[in-house]
Order: sequence, then C-alpha cells, then structure tokens
Amino acid sequence: MDLNRGPDAKAWARERVAEHSVPLNRDLPAWERARRQELHDAYHDAADDLAAEVSRRQGGRFLILSIHSFTP
Repeated sequence: MDLNRGPDAKAWARERVAEHSVPLNRDLPAWERARRQELHDAYHDAADDLAAEVSRRQGGRFLILSIHSFTP
C-alpha cells in the first residue's frame, strides 16, 4: 500500500514495481484491501489531527515536509 496515494489509484497496491513482482499485492482479497484501507485512513486521520493541533498552537503557521523516494 502506498500512503502517498489514495486507495482509488491504480498504483496504491502495485503488483509490479519496475521489473520486480510484489507478491503480497497480487490478487488482493476484499478483506485485505479493506484492512489496508483502514490503515491508510488511520494514518491520514492522525496526520490531519496533528496538523490541526500544530496549527492551533502556532496560530496557523507551520510547514509539513514529506519526502517520497521512488525508482525512476
């Protein structure tokens, strides 16, 4: 699962990356997709809550920096 993409994105649970197979993403059953969506949603809910708390404490001024590595 890719936390930087929404569950609707094709690349959210990729079966291949470059020339490499990702067996744990192949033929995901509905229950596993739902479990991963719950983890995805919980991560983003926590990030939203943290951003709201920091915004409240800092008077609305803060920076979120996210670095995502990838295979070109």
